[in-house]
Amino acid sequence: RADFAGRHVLLFFGYANCEAICSAAIPAMIETQDLLGPAGAGIDVVMITVDPARDTPEGLRQGLAKYGPGIIGLTGDEATLAPVWRGFHVSVTPVGQDPAGQPILAHGSFLFLLGPDGKVLTLLPPILPPERLATIIRGYLR
Repeated sequence: RADFAGRHVLLFFGYANCEAICSAAIPAMIETQDLLGPAGAGIDVVMITVDPARDTPEGLRQGLAKYGPGIIGLTGDEATLAPVWRGFHVSVTPVGQDPAGQPILAHGSFLFLLGPDGKVLTLLPPILPPERLATIIRGYLR
């Protein structure tokens, strides 16, 4: 939390190898930050993993690199992350396996806009286009 003190945070819970909502939400977050222009520079785009077994620091670095340098990936062990997931009402449920035999995880999909004090300002559905996300977020930056 201290790393982001005084800054807005656009937060998402996902995993680096997710081919579902994550692969849409993460690029939308980065594009939204870009659309905000200079104001976007004051927002950190952050993804907290829901898959700590695969999203090691190196796994996150490699998995998130495909989206560009603008996203901060956070990981840890499940004991550390579980209270954070609960705090944001994010449940994580294995729902199957991908063709490589890796788990597919159902998880929360909302984007959270946090204020400089770390409190949630609003929830945003990730299905909104970046232009709409930027318009909504701009209202909280004033």
